[in-house]
Amino acid sequence: MNFLQSKSFNYLLLFFFLVLLGISKYYHEPWRDEFHSLCISLAAKNPVNLFTLRGYEGHPYIYYFILYLTQLFGKSYLAFILVHYVSTAITMYLVLFKFQLHWFTKLLLPFNYYLLFEFGTLNRQYIFVLMLLVLSVYFFLQDKPKLYASLFCIAIAAHIHLQALPICFGLGMCFIAQQFFNQKISLSISLLLGASLMAVIFLSYYTCIPPSDCFNRVHEFIPDIVGNFLSVIKKVNYGNLTLFNWNDFYFWNEPLFQNGMPHILLFILFTIGSVYFLAKPFRLFYLIALSGIFYMLFILNTWGFRHFSFAWIAFFIFYLLSSTQQRKWSTAFILIWLIPQAVSGSIACYRDIKYPFSNCGETAKVLETLKSPVPIAGYLNYTLDGLTYVTGKPMYYLGTEHLETYTKFVDGSDFEIMEVDRFMKAVNIYLQKYKNGYLVINNSNPTTNFRSLLLSSTTFTGKIIYSSSTESIIPDESYEIYKIERK
Repeated sequence: MNFLQSKSFNYLLLFFFLVLLGISKYYHEPWRDEFHSLCISLAAKNPVNLFTLRGYEGHPYIYYFILYLTQLFGKSYLAFILVHYVSTAITMYLVLFKFQLHWFTKLLLPFNYYLLFEFGTLNRQYIFVLMLLVLSVYFFLQDKPKLYASLFCIAIAAHIHLQALPICFGLGMCFIAQQFFNQKISLSISLLLGASLMAVIFLSYYTCIPPSDCFNRVHEFIPDIVGNFLSVIKKVNYGNLTLFNWNDFYFWNEPLFQNGMPHILLFILFTIGSVYFLAKPFRLFYLIALSGIFYMLFILNTWGFRHFSFAWIAFFIFYLLSSTQQRKWSTAFILIWLIPQAVSGSIACYRDIKYPFSNCGETAKVLETLKSPVPIAGYLNYTLDGLTYVTGKPMYYLGTEHLETYTKFVDGSDFEIMEVDRFMKAVNIYLQKYKNGYLVINNSNPTTNFRSLLLSSTTFTGKIIYSSSTESIIPDESYEIYKIERK
Protein backbone atom coordinates (compact mmCIF):
# COMPACT_ATOMS: atom_id res chain seq x y z
CA MET A 1 0.00 0.00 0.00
CA ASN A 2 1.15 3.52 -0.78
CA PHE A 3 2.39 5.12 2.46
CA LEU A 4 0.48 8.33 1.67
CA GLN A 5 -2.76 6.35 1.67
CA SER A 6 -1.98 4.27 4.74
CA LYS A 7 -3.08 4.53 8.36
CA SER A 8 0.54 5.12 9.33
CA PHE A 9 0.50 8.36 7.34
CA ASN A 10 -2.72 9.38 9.10
CA TYR A 11 -1.27 8.60 12.52
CA LEU A 12 1.85 10.60 11.70
CA LEU A 13 -0.27 13.62 10.68
CA LEU A 14 -2.44 13.30 13.77
CA PHE A 15 0.59 13.06 16.07
CA PHE A 16 2.22 16.07 14.43
CA PHE A 17 -1.00 18.07 14.71
CA LEU A 18 -1.52 17.24 18.38
CA VAL A 19 2.05 18.21 19.26
CA LEU A 20 1.80 21.46 17.31
CA LEU A 21 -1.57 22.25 18.84
CA GLY A 22 -0.23 21.50 22.33
CA ILE A 23 2.70 23.86 21.84
CA SER A 24 0.40 26.56 20.47
CA LYS A 25 -2.02 26.22 23.37
CA TYR A 26 0.82 26.26 25.89
CA TYR A 27 2.13 29.60 24.64
CA HIS A 28 -1.26 31.15 23.91
CA GLU A 29 -2.26 33.99 26.23
CA PRO A 30 -6.07 33.75 26.50
CA TRP A 31 -8.15 36.79 25.68
CA ARG A 32 -11.46 38.27 26.74
CA ASP A 33 -13.90 36.11 24.75
CA GLU A 34 -12.33 32.95 26.13
CA PHE A 35 -12.46 34.30 29.68
CA HIS A 36 -15.94 35.76 29.30
CA SER A 37 -17.63 32.38 28.83
CA LEU A 38 -15.51 30.88 31.59
CA CYS A 39 -16.33 33.70 34.01
CA ILE A 40 -20.04 33.26 33.31
CA SER A 41 -19.84 29.55 34.08
CA LEU A 42 -18.02 30.29 37.35
CA ALA A 43 -20.50 32.97 38.38
CA ALA A 44 -23.48 30.63 38.02
CA LYS A 45 -24.82 29.24 41.29
CA ASN A 46 -26.51 26.31 39.58
CA PRO A 47 -27.45 25.15 36.05
CA VAL A 48 -30.70 27.13 36.13
CA ASN A 49 -28.90 30.34 37.09
CA LEU A 50 -26.37 29.60 34.34
CA PHE A 51 -29.16 29.73 31.77
CA THR A 52 -29.95 33.30 32.84
CA LEU A 53 -26.34 34.50 32.97
CA ARG A 54 -25.31 33.14 29.56
CA GLY A 55 -27.86 35.50 27.99
CA TYR A 56 -25.36 38.33 28.51
CA GLU A 57 -23.11 36.78 25.88
CA GLY A 58 -25.90 35.63 23.62
CA HIS A 59 -25.22 32.03 22.63
CA PRO A 60 -27.24 28.88 23.35
CA TYR A 61 -26.93 27.04 26.63
CA ILE A 62 -24.96 23.84 26.06
CA TYR A 63 -21.49 25.37 25.65
CA TYR A 64 -21.80 27.16 28.98
CA PHE A 65 -23.02 23.97 30.61
CA ILE A 66 -19.92 22.15 29.32
CA LEU A 67 -17.74 24.85 30.89
CA TYR A 68 -19.84 24.73 34.06
CA LEU A 69 -19.07 21.01 34.36
CA THR A 70 -15.32 21.63 33.90
CA GLN A 71 -15.40 24.07 36.83
CA LEU A 72 -17.81 22.08 39.02
CA PHE A 73 -15.12 20.83 41.40
CA GLY A 74 -13.21 24.08 41.60
CA LYS A 75 -11.68 26.76 39.42
CA SER A 76 -9.51 25.03 36.82
CA TYR A 77 -8.13 26.69 33.71
CA LEU A 78 -6.40 23.41 32.79
CA ALA A 79 -9.76 21.60 32.61
CA PHE A 80 -11.05 24.43 30.42
CA ILE A 81 -8.14 24.00 27.99
CA LEU A 82 -8.28 20.21 27.97
CA VAL A 83 -11.93 19.96 26.98
CA HIS A 84 -11.21 22.14 23.93
CA TYR A 85 -8.00 20.26 23.14
CA VAL A 86 -9.75 16.88 23.23
CA SER A 87 -12.59 18.16 21.03
CA THR A 88 -10.07 19.40 18.46
CA ALA A 89 -8.22 16.07 18.58
CA ILE A 90 -11.45 14.11 18.01
CA THR A 91 -12.35 16.33 15.06
CA MET A 92 -8.97 15.86 13.41
CA TYR A 93 -9.04 12.11 14.05
CA LEU A 94 -12.43 11.77 12.39
CA VAL A 95 -11.44 13.81 9.35
CA LEU A 96 -8.15 11.94 8.83
CA PHE A 97 -9.36 8.40 9.45
CA LYS A 98 -13.06 8.22 8.66
CA PHE A 99 -13.37 9.93 5.27
CA GLN A 100 -12.01 9.17 1.82
CA LEU A 101 -9.86 12.24 1.28
CA HIS A 102 -6.85 12.76 -0.98
CA TRP A 103 -3.50 12.57 0.81
CA PHE A 104 -2.65 16.14 -0.12
CA THR A 105 -5.89 17.36 1.45
CA LYS A 106 -4.99 15.52 4.65
CA LEU A 107 -1.46 16.92 4.56
CA LEU A 108 -2.80 20.49 4.72
CA LEU A 109 -5.26 19.92 7.55
CA PRO A 110 -2.76 20.02 10.46
CA PHE A 111 -1.90 23.58 9.41
CA ASN A 112 -5.50 24.63 8.79
CA TYR A 113 -6.28 28.09 10.17
CA TYR A 114 -9.48 26.97 11.84
CA LEU A 115 -8.41 23.58 13.19
CA LEU A 116 -4.97 24.75 14.33
CA PHE A 117 -5.56 28.33 15.41
CA GLU A 118 -9.01 29.91 15.44
CA PHE A 119 -10.90 26.85 16.73
CA GLY A 120 -7.94 24.91 18.11
CA THR A 121 -5.55 27.27 19.88
CA LEU A 122 -8.25 29.73 20.90
CA ASN A 123 -10.68 28.18 23.37
CA ARG A 124 -14.17 28.89 22.06
CA GLN A 125 -17.32 26.95 21.22
CA TYR A 126 -16.71 26.71 17.47
CA ILE A 127 -14.68 23.51 17.75
CA PHE A 128 -17.62 21.77 19.45
CA VAL A 129 -19.89 22.74 16.57
CA LEU A 130 -17.42 21.44 13.99
CA MET A 131 -16.77 18.22 15.92
CA LEU A 132 -20.49 17.43 16.22
CA LEU A 133 -21.20 18.18 12.55
CA VAL A 134 -18.30 15.99 11.41
CA LEU A 135 -19.50 13.25 13.77
CA SER A 136 -23.03 13.48 12.37
CA VAL A 137 -21.72 12.98 8.81
CA TYR A 138 -19.60 10.04 9.96
CA PHE A 139 -22.64 8.31 11.47
CA PHE A 140 -24.66 8.91 8.32
CA LEU A 141 -22.04 7.46 5.99
CA GLN A 142 -21.99 4.07 7.69
CA ASP A 143 -23.11 1.05 5.65
CA LYS A 144 -26.29 1.23 7.67
CA PRO A 145 -26.75 4.97 8.27
CA LYS A 146 -27.32 5.83 11.91
CA LEU A 147 -29.91 8.53 11.28
CA TYR A 148 -30.91 9.12 14.87
CA ALA A 149 -27.31 9.39 16.05
CA SER A 150 -26.64 11.91 13.25
CA LEU A 151 -29.70 13.98 14.16
CA PHE A 152 -28.78 13.89 17.84
CA CYS A 153 -25.33 15.36 17.05
CA ILE A 154 -26.98 18.06 14.95
CA ALA A 155 -29.44 18.88 17.74
CA ILE A 156 -26.56 19.38 20.20
CA ALA A 157 -24.58 21.48 17.69
CA ALA A 158 -27.62 23.71 17.17
CA HIS A 159 -27.54 24.57 20.88
CA ILE A 160 -23.90 25.62 20.92
CA HIS A 161 -23.74 28.54 18.47
CA LEU A 162 -26.48 30.66 16.92
CA GLN A 163 -24.78 30.94 13.52
CA ALA A 164 -24.64 27.15 13.23
CA LEU A 165 -28.44 26.93 12.88
CA PRO A 166 -28.56 27.15 9.05
CA ILE A 167 -26.02 24.33 8.67
CA CYS A 168 -27.81 22.22 11.26
CA PHE A 169 -31.13 22.73 9.47
CA GLY A 170 -29.78 22.03 5.96
CA LEU A 171 -27.75 19.01 7.03
CA GLY A 172 -30.54 17.54 9.15
CA MET A 173 -33.10 17.91 6.37
CA CYS A 174 -30.61 16.33 3.98
CA PHE A 175 -30.27 13.25 6.19
CA ILE A 176 -34.02 12.89 6.62
CA ALA A 177 -34.71 13.33 2.89
CA GLN A 178 -32.01 10.83 1.87
CA GLN A 179 -33.41 8.19 4.18
CA PHE A 180 -36.94 8.84 2.96
CA PHE A 181 -36.04 8.67 -0.75
CA ASN A 182 -34.03 5.50 -0.09
CA GLN A 183 -37.18 4.09 1.51
CA LYS A 184 -35.50 3.62 4.87
CA ILE A 185 -38.12 5.63 6.77
CA SER A 186 -41.80 6.32 6.11
CA LEU A 187 -43.36 9.65 5.20
CA SER A 188 -44.92 10.02 8.64
CA ILE A 189 -41.57 9.43 10.36
CA SER A 190 -39.91 11.88 7.97
CA LEU A 191 -42.46 14.57 8.78
CA LEU A 192 -42.12 13.92 12.50
CA LEU A 193 -38.32 14.14 12.34
CA GLY A 194 -38.51 17.29 10.22
CA ALA A 195 -40.91 18.93 12.68
CA SER A 196 -38.66 17.91 15.58
CA LEU A 197 -35.64 19.43 13.82
CA MET A 198 -37.55 22.67 13.31
CA ALA A 199 -38.49 22.68 17.00
CA VAL A 200 -34.83 22.22 17.99
CA ILE A 201 -33.80 25.10 15.71
CA PHE A 202 -36.51 27.38 17.07
CA LEU A 203 -35.68 26.53 20.69
CA SER A 204 -32.02 27.33 20.09
CA TYR A 205 -32.93 30.65 18.51
CA TYR A 206 -35.35 31.45 21.32
CA THR A 207 -32.71 30.86 24.00
CA CYS A 208 -30.41 33.31 22.19
CA ILE A 209 -32.81 36.22 22.61
CA PRO A 210 -30.88 38.55 24.95
CA PRO A 211 -32.25 39.91 28.23
CA SER A 212 -34.23 43.13 27.95
CA ASP A 213 -31.32 45.22 29.23
CA CYS A 214 -28.73 43.60 26.95
CA PHE A 215 -27.03 45.01 23.87
CA ASN A 216 -28.81 43.62 20.80
CA ARG A 217 -26.53 42.28 18.07
CA VAL A 218 -29.32 41.85 15.52
CA HIS A 219 -29.63 44.66 12.97
CA GLU A 220 -33.04 44.04 11.37
CA PHE A 221 -34.84 40.84 10.46
CA ILE A 222 -35.56 42.26 6.99
CA PRO A 223 -32.03 43.04 5.82
CA ASP A 224 -30.87 45.77 3.48
CA ILE A 225 -29.63 43.37 0.82
CA VAL A 226 -28.66 46.02 -1.73
CA GLY A 227 -26.86 48.25 0.75
CA ASN A 228 -24.96 45.45 2.49
CA PHE A 229 -24.44 43.02 -0.39
CA LEU A 230 -20.76 43.79 -1.01
CA SER A 231 -20.06 43.75 2.73
CA VAL A 232 -21.51 40.25 3.08
CA ILE A 233 -19.60 39.03 0.01
CA LYS A 234 -16.40 40.21 1.68
CA LYS A 235 -17.32 38.46 4.93
CA VAL A 236 -17.86 35.18 3.07
CA ASN A 237 -14.49 35.49 1.35
CA TYR A 238 -12.73 36.40 4.60
CA GLY A 239 -14.17 33.25 6.15
CA ASN A 240 -13.23 31.06 3.19
CA LEU A 241 -9.69 32.27 2.62
CA THR A 242 -8.65 33.62 6.06
CA LEU A 243 -6.06 35.74 4.30
CA PHE A 244 -5.04 38.35 6.85
CA ASN A 245 -2.53 41.18 6.59
CA TRP A 246 0.68 39.29 7.34
CA ASN A 247 2.72 42.51 7.64
CA ASP A 248 0.47 43.85 10.40
CA PHE A 249 1.51 43.04 13.98
CA TYR A 250 -2.18 43.19 14.94
CA PHE A 251 -2.94 40.69 12.17
CA TRP A 252 -5.87 38.96 13.80
CA ASN A 253 -9.10 39.61 11.84
CA GLU A 254 -7.35 42.18 9.62
CA PRO A 255 -8.04 41.07 5.99
CA LEU A 256 -5.31 41.14 3.38
CA PHE A 257 -7.33 43.06 0.80
CA GLN A 258 -10.68 44.84 0.65
CA ASN A 259 -11.00 45.81 -3.01
CA GLY A 260 -14.54 45.00 -4.17
CA MET A 261 -13.99 43.47 -7.62
CA PRO A 262 -11.68 40.59 -6.54
CA HIS A 263 -14.16 39.78 -3.80
CA ILE A 264 -17.04 39.57 -6.27
CA LEU A 265 -15.05 37.26 -8.54
CA LEU A 266 -14.00 35.04 -5.63
CA PHE A 267 -17.57 34.92 -4.35
CA ILE A 268 -18.83 33.75 -7.76
CA LEU A 269 -16.04 31.17 -8.02
CA PHE A 270 -16.70 29.75 -4.60
CA THR A 271 -20.50 29.70 -4.84
CA ILE A 272 -20.66 28.08 -8.29
CA GLY A 273 -17.73 25.74 -7.67
CA SER A 274 -18.88 24.60 -4.24
CA VAL A 275 -22.28 23.63 -5.62
CA TYR A 276 -20.88 21.98 -8.74
CA PHE A 277 -18.30 19.80 -6.99
CA LEU A 278 -20.63 18.44 -4.33
CA ALA A 279 -22.50 15.20 -4.95
CA LYS A 280 -25.85 15.86 -6.64
CA PRO A 281 -28.11 14.48 -3.88
CA PHE A 282 -26.74 17.04 -1.41
CA ARG A 283 -26.63 20.24 -3.48
CA LEU A 284 -30.11 21.55 -2.69
CA PHE A 285 -29.62 21.15 1.06
CA TYR A 286 -26.21 22.80 0.88
CA LEU A 287 -27.83 25.77 -0.88
CA ILE A 288 -30.47 25.92 1.84
CA ALA A 289 -27.75 26.02 4.51
CA LEU A 290 -25.72 28.57 2.56
CA SER A 291 -28.74 30.84 2.08
CA GLY A 292 -29.37 30.78 5.82
CA ILE A 293 -25.75 31.65 6.51
CA PHE A 294 -25.93 34.60 4.12
CA TYR A 295 -29.08 35.79 5.89
CA MET A 296 -27.29 35.55 9.26
CA LEU A 297 -24.40 37.64 7.94
CA PHE A 298 -26.88 40.30 6.80
CA ILE A 299 -28.75 40.62 10.10
CA LEU A 300 -26.08 39.95 12.75
CA ASN A 301 -23.59 42.50 13.98
CA THR A 302 -20.59 40.18 13.60
CA TRP A 303 -16.91 40.67 12.98
CA GLY A 304 -13.87 38.46 12.76
CA PHE A 305 -12.92 35.43 10.70
CA ARG A 306 -14.52 33.08 13.25
CA HIS A 307 -17.94 34.65 12.63
CA PHE A 308 -17.45 34.51 8.87
CA SER A 309 -16.27 30.89 8.94
CA PHE A 310 -19.70 29.25 8.73
CA ALA A 311 -19.92 29.49 4.93
CA TRP A 312 -16.69 27.51 4.70
CA ILE A 313 -17.81 25.10 7.44
CA ALA A 314 -20.99 24.40 5.45
CA PHE A 315 -18.99 23.56 2.33
CA PHE A 316 -16.46 21.47 4.26
CA ILE A 317 -19.19 19.45 5.99
CA PHE A 318 -21.05 18.77 2.74
CA TYR A 319 -17.71 18.00 1.08
CA LEU A 320 -17.12 15.30 3.70
CA LEU A 321 -20.64 14.05 3.08
CA SER A 322 -19.77 13.81 -0.64
CA SER A 323 -16.45 12.07 0.03
CA THR A 324 -17.69 8.69 -1.25
CA GLN A 325 -18.97 10.13 -4.55
CA GLN A 326 -16.92 13.25 -5.31
CA ARG A 327 -16.75 14.64 -8.81
CA LYS A 328 -13.55 14.86 -10.83
CA TRP A 329 -11.41 17.86 -9.83
CA SER A 330 -13.25 18.31 -6.53
CA THR A 331 -9.98 17.75 -4.65
CA ALA A 332 -8.26 20.43 -6.72
CA PHE A 333 -11.13 22.78 -5.97
CA ILE A 334 -10.97 22.41 -2.20
CA LEU A 335 -7.21 22.95 -2.32
CA ILE A 336 -7.91 26.49 -3.54
CA TRP A 337 -9.25 27.15 -0.04
CA LEU A 338 -7.12 24.79 2.04
CA ILE A 339 -3.78 26.15 0.83
CA PRO A 340 -4.42 29.78 1.90
CA GLN A 341 -5.88 28.50 5.18
CA ALA A 342 -2.75 26.41 5.79
CA VAL A 343 -0.51 29.41 5.16
CA SER A 344 -2.61 31.59 7.45
CA GLY A 345 -2.82 28.91 10.14
CA SER A 346 0.96 28.45 10.20
CA ILE A 347 1.66 32.17 10.39
CA ALA A 348 -1.01 32.83 13.02
CA CYS A 349 0.27 29.99 15.18
CA TYR A 350 3.87 31.22 14.87
CA ARG A 351 2.88 34.80 15.75
CA ASP A 352 0.88 33.63 18.76
CA ILE A 353 3.83 31.60 20.06
CA LYS A 354 6.33 34.41 19.52
CA TYR A 355 4.24 37.35 20.78
CA PRO A 356 1.64 37.70 23.54
CA PHE A 357 -1.89 37.45 22.22
CA SER A 358 -3.03 39.45 25.25
CA ASN A 359 -1.24 41.05 28.19
CA CYS A 360 -3.98 40.00 30.57
CA GLY A 361 -1.88 37.48 32.51
CA GLU A 362 1.03 39.85 33.12
CA THR A 363 -1.30 42.64 34.23
CA ALA A 364 -3.29 40.36 36.55
CA LYS A 365 -0.07 39.36 38.34
CA VAL A 366 0.67 43.04 39.00
CA LEU A 367 -2.85 43.56 40.36
CA GLU A 368 -2.36 40.63 42.73
CA THR A 369 0.74 42.29 44.21
CA LEU A 370 -1.16 45.51 45.01
CA LYS A 371 -3.26 43.83 47.72
CA SER A 372 -5.80 46.63 47.38
CA PRO A 373 -8.29 46.84 50.31
CA VAL A 374 -10.96 48.12 47.90
CA PRO A 375 -12.12 46.74 44.55
CA ILE A 376 -9.97 47.72 41.58
CA ALA A 377 -11.77 49.68 38.88
CA GLY A 378 -11.41 48.92 35.19
CA TYR A 379 -12.24 50.22 31.73
CA LEU A 380 -13.05 49.09 28.95
CA ASN A 381 -15.52 46.64 30.46
CA TYR A 382 -15.02 43.88 27.91
CA THR A 383 -11.23 43.83 28.42
CA LEU A 384 -11.49 43.02 32.13
CA ASP A 385 -12.89 39.48 32.34
CA GLY A 386 -9.46 37.85 32.24
CA LEU A 387 -8.26 40.08 35.06
CA THR A 388 -11.16 39.06 37.28
CA TYR A 389 -10.63 35.39 36.47
CA VAL A 390 -6.88 35.34 37.13
CA THR A 391 -7.05 37.45 40.30
CA GLY A 392 -10.16 35.64 41.54
CA LYS A 393 -11.72 38.92 42.63
CA PRO A 394 -14.56 41.03 41.24
CA MET A 395 -13.67 44.37 39.70
CA TYR A 396 -15.54 47.64 39.60
CA TYR A 397 -16.61 47.89 35.95
CA LEU A 398 -16.80 51.59 35.11
CA GLY A 399 -19.16 51.01 32.21
CA THR A 400 -21.90 49.60 34.44
CA GLU A 401 -20.69 51.16 37.73
CA HIS A 402 -21.03 47.85 39.58
CA LEU A 403 -18.84 45.12 40.99
CA GLU A 404 -18.78 42.29 38.46
CA THR A 405 -16.84 39.14 37.65
CA TYR A 406 -17.79 39.19 33.96
CA THR A 407 -18.90 41.72 31.37
CA LYS A 408 -22.58 42.39 30.96
CA PHE A 409 -23.17 43.78 27.48
CA VAL A 410 -26.07 45.89 28.66
CA ASP A 411 -27.46 48.98 26.95
CA GLY A 412 -25.58 52.05 28.17
CA SER A 413 -22.42 50.16 29.11
CA ASP A 414 -19.08 50.92 27.47
CA PHE A 415 -19.49 48.58 24.52
CA GLU A 416 -18.14 51.56 22.62
CA ILE A 417 -15.62 54.12 23.88
CA MET A 418 -17.08 56.41 26.54
CA GLU A 419 -17.29 60.13 26.00
CA VAL A 420 -14.84 62.11 28.14
CA ASP A 421 -17.45 63.58 30.48
CA ARG A 422 -19.04 60.21 31.18
CA PHE A 423 -15.68 58.56 31.76
CA MET A 424 -14.59 61.18 34.31
CA LYS A 425 -17.99 61.04 36.00
CA ALA A 426 -17.69 57.25 36.34
CA VAL A 427 -14.20 57.57 37.88
CA ASN A 428 -15.45 60.14 40.40
CA ILE A 429 -18.42 57.92 41.35
CA TYR A 430 -15.94 55.12 42.02
CA LEU A 431 -13.88 57.41 44.25
CA GLN A 432 -16.97 58.61 46.09
CA LYS A 433 -17.64 54.99 47.02
CA TYR A 434 -14.08 53.99 47.94
CA LYS A 435 -12.15 57.32 48.39
CA ASN A 436 -9.04 55.86 46.75
CA GLY A 437 -8.06 52.86 44.74
CA TYR A 438 -6.63 51.66 41.44
CA LEU A 439 -7.83 51.96 37.88
CA VAL A 440 -6.94 49.70 34.94
CA ILE A 441 -7.44 50.95 31.40
CA ASN A 442 -6.20 49.64 28.08
CA ASN A 443 -3.42 51.74 26.59
CA SER A 444 -4.51 51.64 22.95
CA ASN A 445 -6.09 54.51 21.05
CA PRO A 446 -8.51 56.12 21.58
CA THR A 447 -8.49 55.15 25.27
CA THR A 448 -5.04 56.70 25.66
CA ASN A 449 -6.79 60.06 25.29
CA PHE A 450 -7.92 59.55 28.89
CA ARG A 451 -4.33 59.47 30.17
CA SER A 452 -3.92 63.24 30.44
CA LEU A 453 -7.31 63.50 32.16
CA LEU A 454 -6.32 60.97 34.79
CA LEU A 455 -3.02 62.72 35.45
CA SER A 456 -4.36 66.29 35.58
CA SER A 457 -7.78 65.99 37.25
CA THR A 458 -8.83 68.69 39.72
CA THR A 459 -10.86 66.25 41.82
CA PHE A 460 -8.34 63.44 42.29
CA THR A 461 -4.67 62.65 41.87
CA GLY A 462 -3.59 60.03 39.40
CA LYS A 463 -0.27 58.26 38.97
CA ILE A 464 0.78 55.56 36.49
CA ILE A 465 2.28 52.62 38.38
CA TYR A 466 2.36 50.05 35.58
CA SER A 467 2.23 49.85 31.81
CA SER A 468 2.38 46.61 29.80
CA SER A 469 5.99 45.91 28.90
CA THR A 470 5.18 44.63 25.41
CA GLU A 471 2.42 45.11 22.86
CA SER A 472 -0.11 42.34 22.44
CA ILE A 473 -1.70 41.05 19.24
CA ILE A 474 -5.07 42.11 20.70
CA PRO A 475 -4.27 45.85 20.84
CA ASP A 476 -6.79 46.79 23.52
CA GLU A 477 -5.50 44.13 25.93
CA SER A 478 -2.30 45.97 26.74
CA TYR A 479 -2.94 47.81 29.98
CA GLU A 480 -1.99 50.69 32.27
CA ILE A 481 -2.63 50.76 36.01
CA TYR A 482 -3.21 54.05 37.83
CA LYS A 483 -3.26 54.76 41.53
CA ILE A 484 -5.99 57.34 42.12
CA GLU A 485 -6.94 59.24 45.30
CA ARG A 486 -9.55 61.88 46.02
CA LYS A 487 -8.15 65.31 46.78
